[in-house]
Amino acid sequence: MDRGEIWLVSLDPIAGHEQSGKRPVLIVSKASFNKLTRLPVVVPITSGGNFARTAGFTVSLEGAGTKNNGRYSLRPAQNH
Repeated sequence: MDRGEIWLVSLDPIAGHEQSGKRPVLIVSKASFNKLTRLPVVVPITSGGNFARTAGFTVSLEGAGTKNNGRYSLRPAQNH
């Protein structure tokens, strides 16, 4: 697992208002850390909805050098 890869993982169990089930995540930790700890640091990916876009809570992954591991297809971000 390398930084910048996108994986589909189960985020269960949940707490609070988190979404359950399988979700795409972006790996943000270095491969050496992931190999040593076997516990990568990830950030969940979501379309965010209109609230997140208008409130400025979104970060576009388009052109960010992310890599698909072949298990998830990332659609290009839509500009709203």
